[in-house]
Amino acid sequence: MLNRLLPHQVSINNTSATDGGQTFAGVNFGSVSFAGTESCATVSEEKASRCRNALFLSDPYVDRECLISEKGTRVAGTCEWITQHESYRAWLYGDTPFLWISGGPGRGKTMLSIFLTEELERVVQNVEDANLIFSFCTHKDEKHNTAVAIIRGLVYQIVTHRPKLIKHVLPSFETPEKARQTLSSLDALWVIFRRLVQDIDIGTTFCVIDGLDECDEAALSVLVPKLADIFSLESSQPATRLFKMVVISRDIPGLRGSLQVKLDPDNDERVASDIKLFIASRVAELSRMEGFNDEFVTTVQTSLLERSEGTFLWVGFIMKELSRKRTCTEVLETLGSLPSGLPALYSRMLLQIESKHRAISSVILRWVTMAARPLTLQELAAVVGIRSSNLITAQQAIRDRITLCGLFLKIQGQEVVLVHQSARDYLLRKEPDSDIVLEYFRIKSEEAHLMLAQACLDCLAHSSLQYEPLDLNNESYSQESPLLNYAAFHWPVHAQRSSVLAVQLLGFSKTFFHEDSDLRKNWMPSFNKSVDKKDARGRTALYWASSKGHEAVVRLLIERGANVRVKDKLGLTALYQASSSGHEAVVKLLLEHGADVNARSASKGWTALFEAASNGHKAVVQLLLDCGADVNMKDENGRTPLYQAASRGHEAVAGLLVGHGADINARDNDGQTALFRASSNGDEAVVQLLVNRKANVNVADYFRGMTPLSQAASRGHEGVVSLLLDHGADINAKDSGEWTALDVAAFKGHEEVTGYGFEYACTEFSTVLLCCHSTFSKVGRV
Repeated sequence: MLNRLLPHQVSINNTSATDGGQTFAGVNFGSVSFAGTESCATVSEEKASRCRNALFLSDPYVDRECLISEKGTRVAGTCEWITQHESYRAWLYGDTPFLWISGGPGRGKTMLSIFLTEELERVVQNVEDANLIFSFCTHKDEKHNTAVAIIRGLVYQIVTHRPKLIKHVLPSFETPEKARQTLSSLDALWVIFRRLVQDIDIGTTFCVIDGLDECDEAALSVLVPKLADIFSLESSQPATRLFKMVVISRDIPGLRGSLQVKLDPDNDERVASDIKLFIASRVAELSRMEGFNDEFVTTVQTSLLERSEGTFLWVGFIMKELSRKRTCTEVLETLGSLPSGLPALYSRMLLQIESKHRAISSVILRWVTMAARPLTLQELAAVVGIRSSNLITAQQAIRDRITLCGLFLKIQGQEVVLVHQSARDYLLRKEPDSDIVLEYFRIKSEEAHLMLAQACLDCLAHSSLQYEPLDLNNESYSQESPLLNYAAFHWPVHAQRSSVLAVQLLGFSKTFFHEDSDLRKNWMPSFNKSVDKKDARGRTALYWASSKGHEAVVRLLIERGANVRVKDKLGLTALYQASSSGHEAVVKLLLEHGADVNARSASKGWTALFEAASNGHKAVVQLLLDCGADVNMKDENGRTPLYQAASRGHEAVAGLLVGHGADINARDNDGQTALFRASSNGDEAVVQLLVNRKANVNVADYFRGMTPLSQAASRGHEGVVSLLLDHGADINAKDSGEWTALDVAAFKGHEEVTGYGFEYACTEFSTVLLCCHSTFSKVGRV
């Protein structure tokens, strides 16, 4: 395949629809319009073009160039080892459609991702009908930090490469309402994405996703199982094998078990070699100094390599410091005081803050680390009490204060963020520090949330809310009190996260919590105005609080009259979201206040029970069943909660569902049962559970007439084959192609399966298949 020559390059144009009938904005980004009276052909072409334009978020090649500008160009020779790694080559040249490259903080994952996109560009030039798509995720940018944004961007790239595949997208853009819903819905976009990658016309497509862990936890909990599911179906959907995805990220539990390349510790030597080249390149930048010679270079390089502990980020921090030195003597003096590794380096940054600046620096670091959302420069200035003077503006003054925090913080537009996730991990470390200064800066999570809640309540107490209810979205009030909007809406979040310490707020803010408090009376209607207010996706505050598991906020919203049954534009409820994320206490609270346990989503007909079962949340499943959830309800694909639990390997949940009357032999629209999917996945524990409960071991699917036995055999799942045979699976059953399980196993080269329990069923055909596979395998290795 890789020897065929027909280069095909990505070409993405940032266009927008400005002509023709009705125009509307997609959620966050993009627009689409529908034309009036042009010819059918013109209308069709224009609709396709406008559909692509509506999907557009950003040009991935521009995103990559921005990253290169921010991080610097790759040092020659680095990252190249990945092209020879056995797992990478198995992914690139073999039938394996998914690869996960994992590594800790500062290990050069993003630079490796940039290299892979460039390397795969070269690959597709030599592969007929091949394409490359990619996405760089970052927690700092809403275009790149949500599951919706990632899938939307990939769909855009696919239909840009494969214009005729727009047929899978157009039905979702027939009306402005449909388009708005699609652009903001992960489920709707996922249905489209799945159809695209399972269409044989997609051709060979390589997909790179960098920094998937940068998405918020709620998004990951939904997206990762979807990725696992779609690639688990690769044998039953041949086109999926043409779509090859590589994800580069920190550790993500849901991806464990995938074909994997671990940057640490499995490839420490290779990464160290890259760091050595990186150091050599950066040290060369010091050549302007007098006395810069080979001996000096060797000393500096050796010192940096020994203390970096395998992290590029550490080297980058140190080189910023060394680049400010004017002489070789200063460089050597600095090297003599260098700590090893990121934690020690962060400690050094804090110790370098002058004592007179520590108090305000500590406040800034605490707020930036613990805030419920990124704070603006204006809000942060209000936090520390900075005001404009005759000589300097408040914004410049807060910028100066941020600089005093060392390299912990950086300014993105008007927002202040931590330089790296590892900085947050360090500030929130659990172990007390023996150094009094470092302990002063260490953030104790619950105490910090209590402080932020107190500050927010203090802000309310000194605002115009003392006198009257306010429209908190009115900009005039934010100018008067920049922190007011944040304080009014987020103090309950910080109060809830402060846990048992929250009781202290009663004493701290008697003005607010007094029985006849005018402040609280004025805050309530201001807050209540938005209780059931919906955003562009039809989602309320209760929806978001439930999805994040903020029990205290959910309780407060319910007390203020929030509608627990309200649905967003996709038919999703607060209960659905809380169940999806496994927030047991919130689920219980919503059910106690009348949430509809059997409310179905609009996109695929799922209930809260489907979500909880699919994600393995046993306690939530139990709550839902106790409140009357329909255990045998089917979604639009004819699948039940039991099917979803079994397909994801959730044995305990599957057992719970069966115990509550789930139909163990229920078939989906393809004729597959829960046992079929568990057998296909090689999940011995779930298969054992189902056969023990008398699941039909010989039911065949509608698509190819395959049984659980033939599906397990085709994938080489020896243990499952044994279980099924022990429970009466028909070894001679044939699929629609007249192949037995043994024939399929032989064709795939699974000798361990063909030699297990099949001896008496061996046919001349299967023997020939096995011999042929063995021969072809040997030729392929030459």
